Amino acid sequence: SRRFTASYDVINPGIVLTANVITTAIPVPWPEPGTYGGGTVNVTLSSETEGATIYYTKDGVTAPTTESTLYSGPIVVNADMTIKAIAVAEGLLDSSVVTLDYEIKNDFAGGDGTEENPYLVSTADELDKVRDYPYAYFKQTANIDLDVEPYNTSEGWSPIGGYDYTEEEYYPFCGIFDGQEYTISNLFINRVALNDGDPYREVGLFGSVEEAQIRNVKLLNVDVSGDSYVGGLVGYAWNSLIENCSSTSGNVHGTGYCIGGLVGESELSQITGSYTRGCAISGEDDVGGLVGLSNSVSQITGSYSTCTVSGKTEVGGLVGLNHGQIYNSFALGDVTGTGMSIGGLAGMNNLQFAKIENAYAMGKVQGVSQVGGLVGYSS
Repeated sequence: SRRFTASYDVINPGIVLTANVITTAIPVPWPEPGTYGGGTVNVTLSSETEGATIYYTKDGVTAPTTESTLYSGPIVVNADMTIKAIAVAEGLLDSSVVTLDYEIKNDFAGGDGTEENPYLVSTADELDKVRDYPYAYFKQTANIDLDVEPYNTSEGWSPIGGYDYTEEEYYPFCGIFDGQEYTISNLFINRVALNDGDPYREVGLFGSVEEAQIRNVKLLNVDVSGDSYVGGLVGYAWNSLIENCSSTSGNVHGTGYCIGGLVGESELSQITGSYTRGCAISGEDDVGGLVGLSNSVSQITGSYSTCTVSGKTEVGGLVGLNHGQIYNSFALGDVTGTGMSIGGLAGMNNLQFAKIENAYAMGKVQGVSQVGGLVGYSS
């Protein structure tokens, strides 16, 4: 028989004893893994476990141990990199390994797309890459000429943001773009209809923007054609700010509705300190020298247009159809309509929502009915 001293306990070998052992919380990165432009991303790592120590590798292959590099500050990622990291704390199990894949695309002259360090845009190709980072911050740092291939051939420039007719998905631009008063010249867009004949809508340097801010953009010599929601700068703006922007010389044309020298339709948006000058704006309905349709209590403040404007109905020197507020603004261009609601400042003004204060118009106005020097028709 087996004998045991008093210092031993008998344990049934058929019973497995387990214990609740706490594991160290995994390292959490900032920013999250993904694709970044601008050349450099500074990755920070942290663990929710108090006092945890983090170790990492950067070759994408080697599993980290306590013999690996000790994390002591941001990891500079300036090329494609896979970081593997663990967190270790005394008395706890080591965390599982996290794998963090970062892809660096040098799409811009600098910056990382944050408010503190915006992407820097200095060439036509860099401007074209803005569409790939719809929530980022941008600053233009040089004059840009778009009269280069592929932006001056065939259908020309592809608007930034809007409906992707290939993927059948909607991708508006939701970021911040500051042109810093540098120019963007020779914007050419010829996108009236798709290959199947359906209309191409939301046409402009930016096709569609939502909760975006576009400041200090200066367009020169635009040639923009589309169906509806067509503007030199923005086709359709929702809940956005357009500040100190302009379009000088050229043509904006639409075969449908909501055609504006700067913005096709402005909804819940503010346009301030902006103008169009020396352009010819034409379309069918809701055609304006600055904005085609100012909708849902949008505001236009301290802005003007000297463009000639022509269309069928609801045609105005500043705004075609106004449901918003117009303050301290004016229009000097001639306005011609082949139908009704033709006005020197606004073709039609919806009194239920609209307000016009300290505004004037001085251009010649011609139309068939509901024609006015300031407003064609108020309802």
